[in-house]
This record gives sequence, C-alpha cells and structure tokens, in this order.
Amino acid sequence: MQMKLEGLGDEKTLHPDVTQTLEAAETLVEDGFDVMVYTSDDPVIAKRLEAIGCCSVMPLAAPIGSGLGVCNGTVSDPAAGGDTLEDRPRRGFGGVRP
Repeated sequence: MQMKLEGLGDEKTLHPDVTQTLEAAETLVEDGFDVMVYTSDDPVIAKRLEAIGCCSVMPLAAPIGSGLGVCNGTVSDPAAGGDTLEDRPRRGFGGVRP
C-alpha cells in the first residue's frame, strides 16, 4: 500500500520537519508501506530516505506562493536522490503542482 508522508515543521510556510520525516518514514517502511515522502531540498536527506526504503522523494522546490520556481538546482538532478528514487519537486511553482 502506498503512503504519502508530509512531516510539516511550520504550518505557515509548510516547510518540512526533516527529523520527524526520517523517523516516520522508517516506521512506515518497516510496517510495509511504499512511502512517497515530501522533504527538504537537501540531497543528503534524499539519499537517507532512499536508504530507509522510500519509493519516491518530493523535495521542496521553493516557498509556496513565492513564484520562484526551483531554487536549488540539485532538486531536479537525478543524482541528488540516488539511482532508484523518483524525484519530483512538489512546491513553489506559482500554484502549479505536478
């Protein structure tokens, strides 16, 4: 069964709480879920989530509503999240969410 995981650290900006996200992802994967996780744009965190067993990482692209688009070029770099993950920037596209 697939599970979308968003461990939010700030209700106003919707920035993720990475520590909470890592802990929850590990528990959900151990319980047999295919975890699709929303997280920061940090490629190191993406690799840790891959090592835990997450099937997809959706990194924060830019602050919601900012219209800035992808602020960190590593977000769309396939090498940033590892070879097996589906890497999809999710937020900050001026209202368009892929």
